[in-house]
Amino acid sequence: MTKRRRHIDNRPIHNWAPFILISELIGLDGRLLVTFCALAEELHFARAAERLCMSQPALSHQIRRLEALVGAQLLTRTTRSVQLTPAGAVMYAHAQLLCSDMEKMLERVRLAARSLFARCPKDRS
Repeated sequence: MTKRRRHIDNRPIHNWAPFILISELIGLDGRLLVTFCALAEELHFARAAERLCMSQPALSHQIRRLEALVGAQLLTRTTRSVQLTPAGAVMYAHAQLLCSDMEKMLERVRLAARSLFARCPKDRS
């Protein structure tokens, strides 16, 4: 007996409907998005790797992992250039927004934590 696939909100998925599995969302982490954005901005593996303080093979591995996760080729690579594919351009636009939102989230959480600790009475033991 096969298990029916379900949306994140537990609705059944019809065979023809596009869907995203929870495991796909879990695999898509901030590191992959930041790595992809840096490469999309530089359009050069060596410069992007240097900017990210990582090796070029590690960067290539992360990008291949991202492409496998999203199920689309995001970059056209030749020996002399790197270009975004149409899917890569869409991914880059959304990845930029997500990275920006993650930065804002971290700033606000840290600010809230500092404000909370500033208001807490000191332990006087």
